Amino acid sequence: MKKAGELFVAHPKKIKHAFLPASNGFTLIEALLSLFTVASVLTLAPLVLQAENRIISASHIKASSEWHIFLKQLHEERSGQQLSKILPHGFCFIATDMDKETCYSQYKSIVRKQVDGHGHETVLTDIEDFQILSRSKFIEVAVSFNDHHFLQTKMPL
Repeated sequence: MKKAGELFVAHPKKIKHAFLPASNGFTLIEALLSLFTVASVLTLAPLVLQAENRIISASHIKASSEWHIFLKQLHEERSGQQLSKILPHGFCFIATDMDKETCYSQYKSIVRKQVDGHGHETVLTDIEDFQILSRSKFIEVAVSFNDHHFLQTKMPL
């Protein structure tokens, strides 16, 4: 009969492990983390795009509100005045009762108002182009802003 110490003798053979050989693949935790990261980015992407659209529309509101103020001011000042000159980047009205000429023209990146060639009242800012086209019964005013926003109107003669 063998003694208890003789039953459990260590053998010099290598112990085989139940692990697969080393590979360059992802572990389960790494795969879950990458899946979570991709899902987070895809979830936040619409919010980022929505914020960008709000910023863009806010910049158009500035140009649009400035344009509407310009049109209202032009409409009020134009009553009782006749068109005297049409230039490629401006136009002038002359008051029949006071003989004062009011001109609107582009100067660098603004549209300015001058009365009898004096003064420099800014009416539109951040302008890329200000064009005046003469038609038979109206003039067409077209403004292109630096942010590539384009607005136009027609004024009867």
